Amino acid sequence: MARLASQIDQDGLGQAANIYNQVGTPGTTPGTTGSAPFANNILNFNAPDIFLNAGMMMDNMAAPRDENRRVVINPAAMATSVASLKGLFEDSGEIAKQYRKGVMGTALGFEFAMDQNVNLLTTGSRSVSATPSTTTASQTGATLNTTGWTASQTGILLAGEVFTIAGVYGVNPENQSNIGYLQNFVVTANCNSDGNGNITIPISPSIIPVGAQVPNGTVTAAPAGGAQLTMMSGAASTSFPLNLAYHHDAFTLATADLEMPKGVDFAARETYDGISMLIVRAYDINNAQFPCRIDVLAGWATLRAQLACRIAG
Repeated sequence: MARLASQIDQDGLGQAANIYNQVGTPGTTPGTTGSAPFANNILNFNAPDIFLNAGMMMDNMAAPRDENRRVVINPAAMATSVASLKGLFEDSGEIAKQYRKGVMGTALGFEFAMDQNVNLLTTGSRSVSATPSTTTASQTGATLNTTGWTASQTGILLAGEVFTIAGVYGVNPENQSNIGYLQNFVVTANCNSDGNGNITIPISPSIIPVGAQVPNGTVTAAPAGGAQLTMMSGAASTSFPLNLAYHHDAFTLATADLEMPKGVDFAARETYDGISMLIVRAYDINNAQFPCRIDVLAGWATLRAQLACRIAG
């Protein structure tokens, strides 16, 4: 059961690769001391700044400020964050919890949790022949035509990488106002270049310029022709953790009942906290054993990516 729960947990944390908003510096553990400026949409990695900035990005995406905001970070980030923040709070109960258990509690607008199953993101080769840029102006939708990549190469960009486009700023989804920084876009599938060094990149969110007839705009304007792309996912061909800040409405887990087989030693199905589990035991005549298994038919989905923010580690 522990391994089954761990796998479902790991699959859920894998939804972080669908999230386009990101703070932190890939390759630097959140909560470490030092300074890093707001540049190219990479917000600094200090604690508490990095968590406050994640909250700020969620605020700009109209995420509710209620009791349902969470931060999930890996063991390294938890250790550095507790060490960095141990003297900054006046909440004696939370300080005591950090001291006794070595974990963050509720702070900075989030409930914190440590999870060893935080996923790693691996970046592509980023092989280029020139500065990657858009091929034409006024592109909209869920794909972006780009050029400047090395011709006929596989794995140049991998799913989950994040980039910005020069001149394309994000907007608040409710009032459609400019939020003041470039919109992050996440690559939704692995990308290879063609013989001319072009890549049509599948992206999220879709490019929907705001306008009088567009109530669900995502950006201030469509990109210009030749607009430069800036990668936000660290160095090429490396891996880094995808810690996560989110509102609980960002994701969902669904399970379905599995059919109970007949002609076995026993079979039973139970639902606990909305998770349907099936246990079956049968006799193995070849080995004179009673193997037993437990199964869950489950699937995760990202429903509202704007209600979450990745925290690079």
